[in-house]
Amino acid sequence: MLALVILCMAGAASILPITAGGAIANMGATAGVLFALGVSKDVAINFSLASGLLLTSAALAAAVVGVTASLALPAARAH
Repeated sequence: MLALVILCMAGAASILPITAGGAIANMGATAGVLFALGVSKDVAINFSLASGLLLTSAALAAAVVGVTASLALPAARAH
């Protein structure tokens, strides 16, 4: 049951925009759902913080790759 809830929460998080507000809302919702399912408060908060950090890190890595590619491709075509 818990795994199904986590999968549904991940699916719901994929439609939220990756902004500061979206990440905070996702972390709060994750902690609330886990706490409601009987997970201890500390574990629920730690899990939600870790998932938020993972989401933010992935967004940052994608942004860095995109900016690097957009700067490197025109420079490579110029030569």
